[in-house]
Amino acid sequence: MKNSNIRYFNTHTEGFCFINGFKEISPKAGQNFKSFWSSSLTLLEGNPESPKKKYFNVSVVGEKVIGLLKHYQQQLNSDVPVFANVRLADIDAEPYAANGKAGINWSAKIISILYLKVGDQVIELKEPTTTDFGVRVDPQDKSNSIESVESDDDLDDVTQLFGFPLIVELRKDDPQFQVICDRLKMTGYRWNKVKNVWMKAEVTLDKSNNPNFQQMFNLLKQAGYYWSAEAKVWKHPDFDQKPAGTNRYQGSRQSYPSQARA
Repeated sequence: MKNSNIRYFNTHTEGFCFINGFKEISPKAGQNFKSFWSSSLTLLEGNPESPKKKYFNVSVVGEKVIGLLKHYQQQLNSDVPVFANVRLADIDAEPYAANGKAGINWSAKIISILYLKVGDQVIELKEPTTTDFGVRVDPQDKSNSIESVESDDDLDDVTQLFGFPLIVELRKDDPQFQVICDRLKMTGYRWNKVKNVWMKAEVTLDKSNNPNFQQMFNLLKQAGYYWSAEAKVWKHPDFDQKPAGTNRYQGSRQSYPSQARA
């Protein structure tokens, strides 16, 4: 008799990667397997300036993940870079030898996508997730370590509208300190020597068809960001010199709309 109450051991891992290709594999005549979706990953680890790369052949499982990637199938099968933070299961390593050299074929299953950037566009993911440095995507979830300097309303605005905090505090005694630093750098944060926090160095804000533009605009101004017409992004003057003749917003750390603690 089949026991439907069996619980399985699971080993999951997360990593940042480039997703290369996305196609459905169907059985040919005489083959006995169900159709599945396949891709390959270039997983990155270490210093973002020269990360180690590990290549995985992966199958993609789960209707939500498959549906998400199918939406960007054209880009995935072109030269458009697709950068993601994925959760993997069933990791397997199969040794091989070819032309006198030994190596390992890595394989796994993608079971969740925590972050997705297609070309220059960061895709808003509806499913609540968190990253290793405690960034809450779901503003209704109060269980993690993100804190607001002013009020919960400010925190909710930032996490809901931008999908990330503008500021992250990281303790040096954190056992994952170096790993978190690398991931912060990889996702666009830089160390602010003036205020001793990690901050988003650049923020993109699209005005077209954005009903929340004015609210997001105000939050960026409150945090001290300025619009760079040349780069077409919002920058912070602690990282880049603000052009002369622009009104410089003198914000204090206490005026920032959001802060996260790792």
